[in-house]
Amino acid sequence: QVRKVAKQMLFQREARSFLKVKEEDAAIEFTKIGRLRAPADVKRYSTTDAWLTSAARKPVNTLAEARMLLRSAAVKRSDGGAPQRLRQAVTFLQQTPLPTRVPHADAAAVAAALEGEWLLGFTVSARGAIAIAPTEAQQIFSAAEHSFERAMPAALPGLLRSGGTFSAKVDAATSTATLSLSPHRTSLGPLPLPATPYTERLLYLDSLMCITQPGTDSADATIWVRPTMKISNELDEDGFEP
Repeated sequence: QVRKVAKQMLFQREARSFLKVKEEDAAIEFTKIGRLRAPADVKRYSTTDAWLTSAARKPVNTLAEARMLLRSAAVKRSDGGAPQRLRQAVTFLQQTPLPTRVPHADAAAVAAALEGEWLLGFTVSARGAIAIAPTEAQQIFSAAEHSFERAMPAALPGLLRSGGTFSAKVDAATSTATLSLSPHRTSLGPLPLPATPYTERLLYLDSLMCITQPGTDSADATIWVRPTMKISNELDEDGFEP
């Protein structure tokens, strides 16, 4: 037993000498190993990135997947390494019938569904470019007063803030739902700007996510989400309130 302990002590001494660990640092010699660099010619690969970004992967083709992708990206403020999937999700929603995307029969129901606060998650362009929004970007709707307050990123540094009235319209004949916003005031930081009315298309609306598109023919999309999840006894297949 004494010989065994002596051999262990000798080995430890030789190991410390080899790793150039001082006697007083003997208790943390493994920190030296952690500082050793990996060989330069050894390549590392992610086992998921290739699949997520592969052009051979099937495009988004279900409503459940489109909702999950857009909701998750907006809440996490990240494209998950696969921005093309978010563009595919928006494209799929554009091809989906209106009652599936905006399950509200009339303008009053749409206004009621918009009631409350929404946070801007990100915007996705027609070419698939993703722009994550600052945390201060948000909008608040009041269905009773038909009013809104909005803060969005602008082309110049700062947030474009506006407030005024809004109205919703659902046209089953053309399969479109639109928002008409009439700002009473608009400003960029301390600088007041002209308040110009504008129209947005409602691409998607449920209790947790709202997707709008500027104008009447733009393919860009703006994804809004609720700041908190609502508790419901009836959840959809994604685990969200329908």
